Amino acid sequence: FSNRLQPAELVALVAACALVLSIASGHLHIAGAVGTPVVGLFGANAPQFRLPPASPGIGVVADVPCLFCHHQTPRGHWKEGCPHDIRCMKELTVETVFQSVKEMLSRPARR
Repeated sequence: FSNRLQPAELVALVAACALVLSIASGHLHIAGAVGTPVVGLFGANAPQFRLPPASPGIGVVADVPCLFCHHQTPRGHWKEGCPHDIRCMKELTVETVFQSVKEMLSRPARR
């Protein structure tokens, strides 16, 4: 539904959240800009290059050999047709994501 919001409305919504769960996207960066804790789901991109450095966040990844292909040569990416059927995202487990969300929500607020 965020595609129906004006940019200022999206920023306000993210700022009001206790936590944002997102792939490496604009929502993740907005959360970092306003100090909202974030759990990011990563595969082709490495969390250390995408998570907001000054904001609380956890990067969740699957254990696959092709992880972080976007940072390798030749560069891989799901948009160009992943030869591994996007295993890096499909093998993220609900349990792993849920544990990361619980961990982030248990941390003291830093806003």
